[in-house]
Amino acid sequence: MGIDLGGTSTLAELADDCGSVLGRGAAEGANLRSAGGGIAGAAAAVRRSAELALTAAVAGGPGAPESSTPTEPPATADPTAVLEQAATGQLLPHVIVISASGAGAARHDEVAAAFRAALAGICDRVHVENDLSAAFRSASSGGDGYLLLSGTGAVAGRYRGGVLERRADGLGWILGDTGSGLWIGWQGLRAVAADLDRRGPHTELTGPMVASLEVQPVTGDPCQDLVRRVDELAPAQMGGLAPLVLAAAATDAVAGRIAEAAAEALITSLEAVLDDPTQDLSADRPDSAPEGRGVGGAGGVPREVVLAGGVLAHQTPVRAAVLAELGRRGGWRAVTAADPVVGALRIARDLLDAD
Repeated sequence: MGIDLGGTSTLAELADDCGSVLGRGAAEGANLRSAGGGIAGAAAAVRRSAELALTAAVAGGPGAPESSTPTEPPATADPTAVLEQAATGQLLPHVIVISASGAGAARHDEVAAAFRAALAGICDRVHVENDLSAAFRSASSGGDGYLLLSGTGAVAGRYRGGVLERRADGLGWILGDTGSGLWIGWQGLRAVAADLDRRGPHTELTGPMVASLEVQPVTGDPCQDLVRRVDELAPAQMGGLAPLVLAAAATDAVAGRIAEAAAEALITSLEAVLDDPTQDLSADRPDSAPEGRGVGGAGGVPREVVLAGGVLAHQTPVRAAVLAELGRRGGWRAVTAADPVVGALRIARDLLDAD
């Protein structure tokens, strides 16, 4: 089983030995850094998604829709009964890999212990990965290359042999995550506030953002009303405003500058994970590269970069700007990450194969 713990949803997939999905379950989002529920909320979401995936498998699956929208379990689905049926049908997973933002070295042991406790009775072999490795494995043509991720957070990483050797950013929204969806939404909010109190230029973001947040006119001062509403927001909710900024980037100068700054910050993070941080990304390209691999990069790592996260894995102005810059500098092959749960399943398969 692979589980991707995201900011907006938590998706679990149960697969057989051939890789066919037997059941899916989608629960609420519980990003460890930004969703507001902490480790306890994340553990509850992981358990719920796993139970729903097993419920779908017992019922003949696969279950949750491809959109990963959190779903309610069937009214008759009793978790204890589902586990008994899954055990009888030999559907309980041999290993579960969880991809979770915020599960890096700083908090890994604490997070892993909570997840293992939450999944007791479902699986006694639970492996917790940060979301970077799952995103990289979901699309990489091999074990070597680079990852550039911009979703709720933002980070760049360099992989060799499937192991993360170096990373830049991914420090959370207070210390970094520059160029992330949360950062884009945050900058949009700041631009709207500057527009409302005339410190900054007018932006067409103001109306849609105020409407989206359902800001209530309570104080008589639009800025103070905005402050009241923003005080109630979890960081991940600010990330939910990023689509408004990205949609306006082509027609609104303020939104366009935010998108440009996000792309520049992401390229800077990618540069930081090269062997020599002073080396330009436009290193000489060899005449040929192995089929399906990026061209040679610093330290022999192929310059294949996996673009991941909602901001970079979809058609957005930030993705377009990043691709344009990589193309201008030359020597890079960009591939788009699949759903991180795919990477989690691949890591789980590797763990079983290594037994």
